[in-house]
Amino acid sequence: MKILAVVLLLGVAGFGSLMGSRISAGTPYPASWGPMHGAGAALALIMLLIALLQAGTTLGWIAFIVLAAGFAGGALLFGVLYRNKPRPKAMVMMHGGIATLGLILLLIDVIG
Repeated sequence: MKILAVVLLLGVAGFGSLMGSRISAGTPYPASWGPMHGAGAALALIMLLIALLQAGTTLGWIAFIVLAAGFAGGALLFGVLYRNKPRPKAMVMMHGGIATLGLILLLIDVIG
Protein backbone atom coordinates (compact mmCIF):
# COMPACT_ATOMS: atom_id res chain seq x y z
CA MET A 1 0.00 0.00 0.00
CA LYS A 2 2.92 2.35 0.71
CA ILE A 3 4.29 1.83 -2.80
CA LEU A 4 0.88 2.61 -4.27
CA ALA A 5 0.71 5.80 -2.19
CA VAL A 6 4.15 6.81 -3.49
CA VAL A 7 3.10 6.24 -7.10
CA LEU A 8 -0.07 8.27 -6.59
CA LEU A 9 1.89 11.05 -4.85
CA LEU A 10 4.34 11.16 -7.77
CA GLY A 11 1.40 11.65 -10.14
CA VAL A 12 -0.10 14.32 -7.90
CA ALA A 13 3.29 16.06 -7.72
CA GLY A 14 3.65 16.01 -11.49
CA PHE A 15 0.17 17.44 -11.87
CA GLY A 16 0.97 20.09 -9.25
CA SER A 17 4.15 20.98 -11.14
CA LEU A 18 2.10 21.51 -14.28
CA MET A 19 -0.30 23.75 -12.36
CA GLY A 20 2.59 25.66 -10.78
CA SER A 21 4.25 26.25 -14.13
CA ARG A 22 0.99 27.59 -15.55
CA ILE A 23 0.60 29.90 -12.54
CA SER A 24 4.19 31.13 -12.96
CA ALA A 25 3.62 31.79 -16.65
CA GLY A 26 0.33 33.56 -15.97
CA THR A 27 -1.53 31.00 -18.07
CA PRO A 28 -4.96 30.00 -16.76
CA TYR A 29 -5.85 26.38 -16.14
CA PRO A 30 -9.27 24.73 -15.78
CA ALA A 31 -10.98 25.29 -12.43
CA SER A 32 -11.35 21.53 -11.96
CA TRP A 33 -7.58 20.99 -11.76
CA GLY A 34 -7.20 22.31 -8.19
CA PRO A 35 -9.84 20.05 -6.64
CA MET A 36 -8.51 17.07 -8.64
CA HIS A 37 -5.00 17.77 -7.34
CA GLY A 38 -6.30 18.01 -3.77
CA ALA A 39 -8.43 14.88 -4.05
CA GLY A 40 -5.51 12.86 -5.39
CA ALA A 41 -3.31 14.09 -2.56
CA ALA A 42 -6.00 13.30 0.04
CA LEU A 43 -6.40 9.77 -1.31
CA ALA A 44 -2.64 9.22 -1.30
CA LEU A 45 -2.37 10.49 2.29
CA ILE A 46 -5.15 8.14 3.42
CA MET A 47 -3.40 5.22 1.73
CA LEU A 48 -0.10 6.21 3.32
CA LEU A 49 -1.72 6.51 6.74
CA ILE A 50 -3.17 3.01 6.44
CA ALA A 51 0.22 1.63 5.39
CA LEU A 52 2.00 3.40 8.26
CA LEU A 53 -0.53 2.17 10.82
CA GLN A 54 0.21 -1.38 9.68
CA ALA A 55 4.00 -1.11 9.65
CA GLY A 56 5.30 2.42 9.95
CA THR A 57 8.87 3.57 10.37
CA THR A 58 10.00 6.79 12.01
CA LEU A 59 11.04 8.27 8.66
CA GLY A 60 7.73 7.21 7.14
CA TRP A 61 5.82 9.04 9.87
CA ILE A 62 7.99 12.13 9.48
CA ALA A 63 7.31 12.07 5.73
CA PHE A 64 3.59 11.72 6.43
CA ILE A 65 3.61 14.72 8.78
CA VAL A 66 5.47 16.87 6.24
CA LEU A 67 3.12 15.78 3.44
CA ALA A 68 0.07 16.39 5.63
CA ALA A 69 1.37 19.89 6.45
CA GLY A 70 1.78 20.59 2.72
CA PHE A 71 -1.72 19.26 2.07
CA ALA A 72 -3.27 21.31 4.88
CA GLY A 73 -1.43 24.43 3.75
CA GLY A 74 -2.56 23.94 0.16
CA ALA A 75 -6.16 23.29 1.20
CA LEU A 76 -6.23 26.38 3.41
CA LEU A 77 -4.41 28.70 1.02
CA PHE A 78 -5.88 27.68 -2.31
CA GLY A 79 -9.19 26.16 -1.25
CA VAL A 80 -10.19 28.87 1.22
CA LEU A 81 -8.09 32.05 1.30
CA TYR A 82 -7.30 32.37 -2.43
CA ARG A 83 -10.23 30.38 -3.75
CA ASN A 84 -11.29 32.72 -6.54
CA LYS A 85 -8.23 34.95 -6.54
CA PRO A 86 -4.87 34.83 -8.27
CA ARG A 87 -2.51 32.47 -6.45
CA PRO A 88 0.61 34.17 -5.05
CA LYS A 89 3.61 32.60 -6.75
CA ALA A 90 5.63 32.49 -3.52
CA MET A 91 2.86 30.52 -1.77
CA VAL A 92 2.62 28.10 -4.69
CA MET A 93 6.39 27.55 -4.54
CA MET A 94 6.31 27.04 -0.77
CA HIS A 95 3.43 24.54 -1.02
CA GLY A 96 5.30 22.62 -3.71
CA GLY A 97 8.57 22.74 -1.78
CA ILE A 98 7.03 21.32 1.39
CA ALA A 99 5.31 18.57 -0.58
CA THR A 100 8.54 17.78 -2.45
CA LEU A 101 10.44 17.48 0.83
CA GLY A 102 7.81 15.07 2.16
CA LEU A 103 7.91 13.03 -1.03
CA ILE A 104 11.72 12.82 -0.94
CA LEU A 105 11.62 11.64 2.67
CA LEU A 106 8.99 9.04 1.77
CA LEU A 107 11.05 7.83 -1.19
CA ILE A 108 14.09 7.45 1.07
CA ASP A 109 11.93 5.46 3.49
CA VAL A 110 10.55 3.18 0.78
CA ILE A 111 13.76 2.67 -1.21
CA GLY A 112 15.89 2.34 1.88
